[in-house]
Amino acid sequence: MKTQLDKDSNHAVALSKKEVSPVYMRVDGKLVRKENDIRDPMRRYGAINNINVEFTDEEEAEADLREAKWLEEAPLRKKQEEENHRKEEEFIASLKYETRYVGFFDILGWSDAVKNSGNNIEMQKKLGLASSAMRSHTKMNEWKQQVSNNQWSGDAQIIHFSDSLIVSTSADTHGRLEITSTLSFLSDVLLQHGFLLRGGVTKGKLYHKDSLVYGPAFDRAYELENKSAIFPRVILDYSLGAEWGQGYNYIEDDKIIGQDKTWRLSNDGFRFFDFLQPFGGSYGFSDTNLLHLNLTKMHSFIHERLIEHQKNLTVLPKYIWLAGYFNEVLKESDIHDIEYISI
Repeated sequence: MKTQLDKDSNHAVALSKKEVSPVYMRVDGKLVRKENDIRDPMRRYGAINNINVEFTDEEEAEADLREAKWLEEAPLRKKQEEENHRKEEEFIASLKYETRYVGFFDILGWSDAVKNSGNNIEMQKKLGLASSAMRSHTKMNEWKQQVSNNQWSGDAQIIHFSDSLIVSTSADTHGRLEITSTLSFLSDVLLQHGFLLRGGVTKGKLYHKDSLVYGPAFDRAYELENKSAIFPRVILDYSLGAEWGQGYNYIEDDKIIGQDKTWRLSNDGFRFFDFLQPFGGSYGFSDTNLLHLNLTKMHSFIHERLIEHQKNLTVLPKYIWLAGYFNEVLKESDIHDIEYISI
């Protein structure tokens, strides 16, 4: 009968044999097992299917070259690591709020258009052209920042995803102008493809760099778009509306000779972007012919949508509001050959 000592001894031998991996070398291109599976301490080994294979002379030479190159490039790797560390520290230091203007915008009708675009080639083209135009505007903004070193670009940061856009700028004159020009561009190009813009703009604490954006001002802009704008309009937060008013005043000899029509006051106290006015309502670029063109196109657009959505009690109020806005602008103009929209 085997004793416990015999059992332990046999187990140790079996375990020892199990732990010894087979060792092979290449001879004339074939794998040949080495006697007693002994590894040469002067050779490198690789693993193939759980067996150790001794490097050939050619493989040893290639490994020597790789090792030499690795050692040679050590200073470059260290320099790159230091640069990466510097950028990381710089990024961490930048993670603090600034006071900025920020707008959150929703493209009305975009989601429905995407849903209905599967077998509609024309709708696919409209979506593509609108997206391309917004991308071009973003690229132009990036170019302006580069050539001006942010001296007059307003440090505009733009994110576009699905049917939403986030735009923020420096809280100064340049940033205000950039918000206005961006809204003027977006309103015009989206309307060309049958879309309207709704959103909210505020001023407050924000971090926005490239695609990373967060802060109290962002939450407020989203809240304005989601809960207060309601109609196809871009509104200013109450405090910002009081600060900006209708638009810039033009003064000559200490007298106001004109004023921009950029932000129209609505019945609920919000000021909204007066997008029917040419060139963002700038007094210096007022053009009756262009306003006539804008109103003519908008008249057809609203009339068609009122008929299309006459039984949709969710969408219809938006176009009723738009018709009221249209009638106000038409009434204020010197244009007499365009009819008011019956509401």
